[in-house]
Amino acid sequence: MSIYALMRSPEKLSQLQALYPNVTAIRGSLDDYEVIKKEASKHPVVINTASSDHPRSVEATLEGLKTYSQLHPGDPPLYIHTSGPGFTSDNARGQPVDEKDLKFYTDIGLDLEPCEGFHLDCDKQIVHAGKDENVPIRTVIVFPCWIYGVSDGEPTKVTMPIRIIFPLCKEAGYAGTWSPGASRMRSCHVKDVANALLVIFEAALVGQENNVTPELKFGKEGLYFVGSEDSFFTMYEVTSQLEKVLLARVTKWGILHKKGVLETSDWKPLPDSVIAKFGEFGWAMFGGNQMTEIKRIKQLGWKAEVSESEGMSLLECLEEEVSLLLETEGLV
Repeated sequence: MSIYALMRSPEKLSQLQALYPNVTAIRGSLDDYEVIKKEASKHPVVINTASSDHPRSVEATLEGLKTYSQLHPGDPPLYIHTSGPGFTSDNARGQPVDEKDLKFYTDIGLDLEPCEGFHLDCDKQIVHAGKDENVPIRTVIVFPCWIYGVSDGEPTKVTMPIRIIFPLCKEAGYAGTWSPGASRMRSCHVKDVANALLVIFEAALVGQENNVTPELKFGKEGLYFVGSEDSFFTMYEVTSQLEKVLLARVTKWGILHKKGVLETSDWKPLPDSVIAKFGEFGWAMFGGNQMTEIKRIKQLGWKAEVSESEGMSLLECLEEEVSLLLETEGLV
């Protein structure tokens, strides 16, 4: 099996080739419409883990896959897209919401058409393409919940939520949240997310090779929430644990204080001046309840094995991830 990867940075391109010499790197960015379209037209499988909010690159991918589909009748290409459950956010502005008033979403019978929120500019066009019987494309959208944990890959080991939150806390001088931080959501270790993509990919291959109808669904039904069902967590719990991680390292607390990472150990909501730069995206992601029920992916035999292992929950893994971030930033 030949693997090709779109790479924007020459530095990361060389790192990728050093780690995986059998991977062919394609120089380009998500803004290179024609490059993406051309490459997608040549391959039976495209997996997008680069961005959940770049409609133009998704359009280019789908256009390329349509060409592939037309050139290979009876052998529709596969597109696996990584999105997020941001559309499930109730945007409660970080305020407590009574359990009976929370809206829960399941990925079985889910219809994205009436939904509003982030990522849907990409998601809806993917679903539409997946429903086209004249030029068939087997589309699957994966919606990982809060991704956490240290990965085995290079060069980026720290997950996006921590890369967003930590600079904000550093700017504010304390570990805080959007309003009181009562918003709830599920989480999933990055290794479980990677395994979910692999499970979906393998299920697609099995169905295709054996000429049978796989359990894997495509198009309108090809929507997969991915997350641990152990429990929901709140933003307050995350930032409180972040604060504990920093304070527990007594000798390094002084260093962090001197370097201006944290000015106080008191928890409180982040000031508007700090969170304003993220606008409504920040409120939806960090200030809203995202009540998802993980159903469809389990039908393929997937389990959140790492996330639900002893000592591997989001809160328990924060120390390792934050420590790595501090080292990367040269703060310890």
